[in-house]
Amino acid sequence: MKKIKTEIWIFVITFIILALFTKTYVGSGNVGSRFATIESLVERGTFVIDDSTFFGNAKTYPIVGEKPVMRKNNYEAINGTNDKVLINGHFYSDKPVVLPFLASGPYWVLNNLGINFRNHGGLATYLLTLFTVGIAVSFLAMFFYKFSKKNKINDKNSLILTFSLIFATLIFPFSVTFNNHIIAACFIFISFYLLMYGNKNWHYYIAGLLASLATVIDLVSGGIFMVGYLLYPIFKKKYVNSIFYLLGLIIPLLLHAVLTIPITGDILPGSMHAEYWQYPGSGFDETSLTGVAKQGSSVNVLVYSFHSLLGYRGLFLYTPLLALSIFLALKNINKNFKIESILILISCGLIISYYMLFSDNYGGWSYGIRWFVSFIPMLFLFNVYVFKENNYKLVKIFYILSVISLGFSIIGVYQPWTDMWYSQIPFINNLREIVQNLLHK
Repeated sequence: MKKIKTEIWIFVITFIILALFTKTYVGSGNVGSRFATIESLVERGTFVIDDSTFFGNAKTYPIVGEKPVMRKNNYEAINGTNDKVLINGHFYSDKPVVLPFLASGPYWVLNNLGINFRNHGGLATYLLTLFTVGIAVSFLAMFFYKFSKKNKINDKNSLILTFSLIFATLIFPFSVTFNNHIIAACFIFISFYLLMYGNKNWHYYIAGLLASLATVIDLVSGGIFMVGYLLYPIFKKKYVNSIFYLLGLIIPLLLHAVLTIPITGDILPGSMHAEYWQYPGSGFDETSLTGVAKQGSSVNVLVYSFHSLLGYRGLFLYTPLLALSIFLALKNINKNFKIESILILISCGLIISYYMLFSDNYGGWSYGIRWFVSFIPMLFLFNVYVFKENNYKLVKIFYILSVISLGFSIIGVYQPWTDMWYSQIPFINNLREIVQNLLHK
């Protein structure tokens, strides 16, 4: 009973902290694009966003003496979106449609209570984000604690690991804003937990359902882990369980196809159709679309990869705890976690490789690389070895890196969708804005 109470408290504490930091404004065209679909579905019954509150562009090009249009400090500010495609004379969000479709349920409730993006923009943004992303991350905290306990980590250290994951990584900044990567991260991890420790067929069915949902919400990361998870029960010789995992995949994949094909003509979202970006004022084309763009040379790939992993947008710079995770994964790969370690490392490597080869914009205006958020819990789980090995030096290193990672995370929470007009370094941009606001006050 004590264990259950601890898990519930972890959920509650995580949710309360996120409630204190969840944003009341739309900080990017990325968020605005999804909100445009949600609003259009609930208020007009269509995926067409022509009449949405978010139809206008989210930002303008910098002009001397003028600031961009993003009104981040206005609680009722609603930004538009330039993440939209033109199909048969109408505009649609370029994002995968399942997440906005599912989130339209909570927004329908809010709209019927008189809270919508037009008359209570800040409140609607806050509540919709908190009761989707906030709840998902609170469940992630619960299941990561359960994972630590399954690995025979004591209560104190399990709590330290859990709250380090949630608040000392890029999970925290992207938990306070509406985005697909953080929800996919939660589904990917919980699916993995059920595959590892599930002992009933329905556990594998739910694992498949969650992996499939992660895929239709975050196509690249979810898809790679979904395939890897299919191989896992086969390697474990749990053939009947693998059938139930396969059955769990069907409904989300079918829903994605049914909703997407009438819009784009196939199962790919608008973001992967360069032909739908050919309209006046379009901000993207085949040279800049993620998943379509290609690096010009091997040198470009190397430079881009360096800044994405170690440089000014670096995954391991902004969350150095993950560097420790990689070290521990490789150090302990031959132990009883071998198949799982190989699965996780290969999957993460494939995701990173995809974005290094088929993108060139570092995830746009985001704090660090937002695409990598989806696999952070999977990499972070190797930190259980810090406390399993009972090595004083290793524990000391963990605490030092936790403090550094927490600092980067808190700076990111201030503005997950970083104002990139000033420099290419999100940390510097956020720090500059924090100092400016403090001096102004």
